[in-house]
Order: sequence, then structure tokens, then C-alpha cells
Amino acid sequence: MATIRKLSNGKYRADIRKNYTFIQAKTFLSKKQAEQWASEIDANIEAILALSPSRLKNLIPEMVSEMGGLDLFQKLGIELEFMTFEDLANEYMKQWSKKDPNQIPGTAYWLAVFGKQPIKAIAIDDIRKAMDHYAKASALKAMV
Repeated sequence: MATIRKLSNGKYRADIRKNYTFIQAKTFLSKKQAEQWASEIDANIEAILALSPSRLKNLIPEMVSEMGGLDLFQKLGIELEFMTFEDLANEYMKQWSKKDPNQIPGTAYWLAVFGKQPIKAIAIDDIRKAMDHYAKASALKAMV
């Protein structure tokens, strides 16, 4: 729920609280701007709280951002964790049998491409472009 109050400097401050817990605040030049912002944040909060656990698991970083950001989810007591490509590559390398020496440069390439990007945020087209780039780079090395 939002509270709008006029400040001594003539600006308006919108405070957002949910279940008596402070969520967010912002200052505006007009009361209308403060009300509009507060309304958007309240709508985001209601949408977040209405999500089922299975929908929460399937959220991608872009959706979280559109709904107010990871910070808003955390303030509402909803912890989201996105596995990064780097986490996945590190797990993979821990299990590497060392039989194929090409694994190290291959993994290094993919880490350079996707690094700390959340797995859920990597699109199929991104993977295809990276594969094409890798294939072309490998072909150039073979010619040398």
C-alpha cells in the first residue's frame, strides 16, 4: 500500500509498504507522478504475490526486471536464484575426465561468450551465433 505525502520543499514522496514492511520510496515533483509510480509498484507487488511457485521457478531475468527487479522480489521475501553459465561450466569441469584435451579451450570459449549470464537468459539464437563464430574461428586456425 502506498502513502503519498507532501514534503516541506513542495515535492511529493511516495512510500510503499506491504504488511507493515517498508518496500520502496521515491520523491516526485507532482502528486500525480507520485500516485502513478505508487500505483505501478503496487500492481507489480500484487502480480508478484499472485505467482504460483511453479511460475516463480520459470521466471527469466528479463521478466523479473519488468516486474520491478530482483530487489523488489527480495523485499517481498521471495528469493530467486539464477544459475549462471559460469556456475554450469565450473560444475562441468569438476566432472571432466581429462580424456579430451579440447574440453579446456572449448569451455574457455563458452565462458568468454556467456560468462555470468543466467542460463535462463541465454536464447537459442545466441547459442547458434556463438557456435557459428566458434566454427569459423576453428576453421581459420586449421588453415594456419
